[in-house]
Amino acid sequence: MEIRYNCEKICFEGKESGVWMPITNGTKTAHLPLRSSVDTYRIEVSLACNLKCKYCIVHMNNVRQLNTVMSIKTASIIADKFNEEVGEKGSIFLMGGEPLVNLPVVKYLIEHTKGSSIIFTNGLALNEELINYFHKHNTYILTSLDGYSLEHNNKRFWPDLRHNFDTVTENIKNAINKDCKVGVSCLLHRDNVEDARDIASFFIKDLGAKSMSFSYPHRTMDSSEEDFFDFEKYTKSLIDVYCVAKKHGVYVDQIGKILSCIAMGNPMIIGCKAGTRQRTFYPDGSETICTKIDTQTGFLLDDYTKKLPYFDKECKNCIAHGLCRGECPWDFFVATQKEECGHRRVCIFNKGIVEYIINDILHDLSKTKTIDEAKTLFKTSFLPLTNNFTF
Repeated sequence: MEIRYNCEKICFEGKESGVWMPITNGTKTAHLPLRSSVDTYRIEVSLACNLKCKYCIVHMNNVRQLNTVMSIKTASIIADKFNEEVGEKGSIFLMGGEPLVNLPVVKYLIEHTKGSSIIFTNGLALNEELINYFHKHNTYILTSLDGYSLEHNNKRFWPDLRHNFDTVTENIKNAINKDCKVGVSCLLHRDNVEDARDIASFFIKDLGAKSMSFSYPHRTMDSSEEDFFDFEKYTKSLIDVYCVAKKHGVYVDQIGKILSCIAMGNPMIIGCKAGTRQRTFYPDGSETICTKIDTQTGFLLDDYTKKLPYFDKECKNCIAHGLCRGECPWDFFVATQKEECGHRRVCIFNKGIVEYIINDILHDLSKTKTIDEAKTLFKTSFLPLTNNFTF
């Protein structure tokens, strides 16, 4: 089967004889989401934490209002604002620091907002009572874990490695076994990037995870090892993770979004909602584009959006065009301050993973002989990788 891919919807057109025609549906035009289409409130309910992760982007960049927590009074104002502006069509994203160190506000916001709720927690305080609570309220629990070993998690769980690791893994398993919506987010860094395939297998087989993320380190203003992260290794590791995910039919954020866009023909323009579809609030209720960016001066959202890969003339002929979300606003800003190209750090990964996925789709579809066979194969082999729970 021959498929010409350019951000086009995969339709299975051709001759029943098995001689397949190229897809020529045309590329959909995409536009940046407007501020008027806000669907998410990111609420920093606590910029205090019960862990001391060595690579923490909050602490390493001295984020404003560090170690402060939100009050119920402030939470009530934000909840009212959310219900009026967004309501049932959107979601609140409870963040930190560690949001569970401010549990009364977490519960208040979940119970007093109309939309769906997501909480990003390190999982250390995720006890049985909270698991039952989040299950009752259909809250998506996004947890974080750097792998299956103490060595992988040395930067995350020090100094009490064994206790923290055992507690968090047990809490994640319990939440999954209680049928909660749980995602496991893994930061790939120098000490675990080459073990990503085995980490994904551990998340699936040992924890029971059906949703995962394998991100890379944020940049830092001061020179650090995170600035020199090896994207060649990262790309190879994510291809390995893709193979594991496909085998088990699970969602991986960096893969599922690409496949979803391929299947639906809707280009990805921007990865981070900051400043467009998302409003972000500090613990004192003041609003920002991004808490990290507030540590610096000179960031302009227009500079960031105008230079996104989707609008960059140099990117038009790239295989990843329309499937590359570029860097996050913070990483873009740090790069430009260091006189580097803002979105170029992720080129290696986006080109590599998109090319592999496209070729894998083509390889599998080439085995089919009819349009119905092709549709069935795509539905059973690839679409499960795009399902990250339905809110």
